[in-house]
Amino acid sequence: MRILVTGGVGFIGSHLVERLRQENHQVVIFDKKTGRDVNNFSQLKRVLAKNNFDVVAHLAAQAGVRRSFEEPELYERTNVAGTINLLECLKSYPKTRLVFTSSSSVYGNSARIPFQENDACRKPISVYAATKLAAELMCQVYADRYGLKTTILRLFTVYGPGNRRDMAAFTFTRDIMEGKPIKLFGKDIARDFTYVDDIVDGIVRAINKPLGFEIINLGNSRPVKVSEFIAEIERAGGKRANIIADKLPIGDVIKTWADINKAKKLLDWEPKTGLKPGVEKLVNWFMMQQG
Repeated sequence: MRILVTGGVGFIGSHLVERLRQENHQVVIFDKKTGRDVNNFSQLKRVLAKNNFDVVAHLAAQAGVRRSFEEPELYERTNVAGTINLLECLKSYPKTRLVFTSSSSVYGNSARIPFQENDACRKPISVYAATKLAAELMCQVYADRYGLKTTILRLFTVYGPGNRRDMAAFTFTRDIMEGKPIKLFGKDIARDFTYVDDIVDGIVRAINKPLGFEIINLGNSRPVKVSEFIAEIERAGGKRANIIADKLPIGDVIKTWADINKAKKLLDWEPKTGLKPGVEKLVNWFMMQQG
């Protein structure tokens, strides 16, 4: 297939591009780091007009919960306006399918766990979550109005080689290896840590599976306490963490937990990478980056 990947230089995007090219798909990368910005409507329009794309995998986004409170306009511009730009272009190409990566953040502190795709999602607790939810709603409007076949994937706490430097998995690994203190926000904070290769496999399956309009969770479906994740880094790296207890920052949820029954049913997908081997790969990658 011929596939456009927005955000193809980013953490997950770069892994996805590599996988798609290994499978001999024709991939075009649209990323701000290569001079292509989803906020540039004319650039998007030209790229779509020159190529007969089968699928657009829309991963371009401004990520990070805490920063979103500091720069809300940036998050709205990239995550909402940028997505609308893409949808406006795609309405002229109804045969081109859209796979949009959203976030588990849209669930907020949902009382129903594990999180299910039909949850109301009425109380996002960060600017980032609100912008991803708004983008989801815009996707649904364009799917209903223009018949765009759209699959929304809600990703849960992705980690692995190539992790962004602002992500907890990276900062924990870096600070433990360098002997710096790390902050732990309570004993009960848990995340549905999902290894990047598993996430990419889910995205590829969505690319290969024509659907109408669907929202699907991609998560490990086994929430792990953050303290346990830190312990795995300690074991893999052979160093002890210097942990400082702190309060949970505003915007951070207490627990994430994906119900993946829909992913199993529609995509024949479930994660394969356990926490121990996943963290080992993360730590080994970090150590290689240090030379």
